[in-house]
Amino acid sequence: MTANPELQGVVYNGADSYSSGMENSGKVVRTVIKQLLQCVGNLLKQDNGNSRNSICIAEFGAADGGVSLELMDTVIAYINQMSSDPREITLVYEDQLFNDFNVLFQTVHATNSDKRNRLSVSDNVHVLASATSMYRKPCAIRGGIFQSDCDRKELEAFRHQWQTDWKQFLSCRAKELRPGGYLVVVSFVTDDSGRCNNHVGEDSYDVFSSIWKGFRQSGKISEEEFIHTSSMTYHPSKTELMQPFQADIEGSLSLVSCTQSDVEIIPGLANDADIEDKETFVDRSLNCIKPWMYNILMSGLSPDRTEADKGRLLDEYFRTLCDILKQRTTFCPILYRTACVIAKRTMF
Repeated sequence: MTANPELQGVVYNGADSYSSGMENSGKVVRTVIKQLLQCVGNLLKQDNGNSRNSICIAEFGAADGGVSLELMDTVIAYINQMSSDPREITLVYEDQLFNDFNVLFQTVHATNSDKRNRLSVSDNVHVLASATSMYRKPCAIRGGIFQSDCDRKELEAFRHQWQTDWKQFLSCRAKELRPGGYLVVVSFVTDDSGRCNNHVGEDSYDVFSSIWKGFRQSGKISEEEFIHTSSMTYHPSKTELMQPFQADIEGSLSLVSCTQSDVEIIPGLANDADIEDKETFVDRSLNCIKPWMYNILMSGLSPDRTEADKGRLLDEYFRTLCDILKQRTTFCPILYRTACVIAKRTMF
């Protein structure tokens, strides 16, 4: 059996778009809108009202474009409001090679009245796409799926790879940003214990891995499939995010700010909440989990399995997760620990 790394770029969408289930990411994005608009305002002031200067906005990890649609809409409106004449605006959406870019363009060019936006109706907005990857998996995680499942050697390999990729990412952005341009990055970060989220009172990744371990123990998946099911992402600490800025970054990219916050994705419930509220809580939780968790699990399954068999197995996985969530006696808020890094390309 061989792994299916290309499936790490394919997102589950079921009957709807990827972003329709990513209410969690939308809430995280909204927390940085004010900071981003301030950066745009500073950039416009630098131009002294010269509307002949075009503006290029790049989004990395765009998926189907839906999560950032509100943000892009707001930024475009702000640029038009602050400019004496319409500016030429270019949006470049980046994601992995196997991302569904057809869905992305359908999203951003939507003519449906419910989804229509300034990207689809503004003549001065031009949308492009770039297919590449920012992720490289250094090794398999033999004890589970996520960073929290790594042994010391595996964790060090992921940390080293992330540090290399993060520095390279910053160096590339420093080269392509114009003087005075801004880079805004929102990332998961870990606390002192290495945790980055909280789901019903415990780390959600522990729950996800425990189910997959149960599938291995019962023979529903093989040992090889279990080993191949590894997330490619590493969640740094806030200190790790800031570390490269302490040295000289090629292209003179300087740190403006790095702020950490816990974003409440889904509010908790009182202990006396009725069954209907609890079921709604679980449904919302699954809607936030399934779009990205589906492809991580799918990437580990043997290509010798039929598509029907894979679908049946993953349906069972999410039914099991649903049952676990419904059996909880407490429904704590779901929190994502994030940090927003803002950096600026210096003038010289």
